[in-house]
Amino acid sequence: MPSSFSPYSTARTHYCPDVKLNPTPFAEWATRWCEEKSRQHNAKSIYLPAGNTPIPLYQHWIRSQPAFLESLQPVQIDEVITGAKRGIFKQFFVDELPFLAPKLAWIEEAAPQQCDLAILGIGLNGHIAFHEPGLDPELWRSEVTLSAKTRDTLGLESGARGLTYGAGAFKKCRAILVLIAGEGKRSVLQELAAMRSASPEFPMSLLLGHPDLTFLVDTGARY
Repeated sequence: MPSSFSPYSTARTHYCPDVKLNPTPFAEWATRWCEEKSRQHNAKSIYLPAGNTPIPLYQHWIRSQPAFLESLQPVQIDEVITGAKRGIFKQFFVDELPFLAPKLAWIEEAAPQQCDLAILGIGLNGHIAFHEPGLDPELWRSEVTLSAKTRDTLGLESGARGLTYGAGAFKKCRAILVLIAGEGKRSVLQELAAMRSASPEFPMSLLLGHPDLTFLVDTGARY
């Protein structure tokens, strides 16, 4: 993967060993990024994602209890809001990040908030949070209908809806860290690297012009 994704991108990329074999470097590097960017930008808040990719990071936080988290307001970035699995991401945080869950600003309950920092993942269709392909490129926060690929990944029924922050919110963050791990994300990373302009059909591409964007990639996803 090139160090610069496209002519208009200044994104930086850092590589770590395969998370499946050794999750510690991935988690420690992401933690240092959070600490450094919190200090650099005098950050007061951070968007946090649910899902499998950030679990090694959250497990590291449970063990290390980093001091910078005391001064950051964590904000949930998305949630399933219909059907039998409504609220699954809130439950994820309760299970995977229990010491921080009482402090989290839940997206369905808290007032909308623009954060200083963001940690994001990337979906197999290029989505960020539940900002799905084809939605308004400037989406800040909205209810959305989830794509078939997202529904299949999460085991949701047809017509399932989510509540999400979108590219419009993330672009206003002072710094963004994107976590990408596992062979399953290799093809989506290749697709992103091949793009030469931002497209609403691939939401992650909407962030490539951000001045402080970093990708943390493990060797499982690297091509």
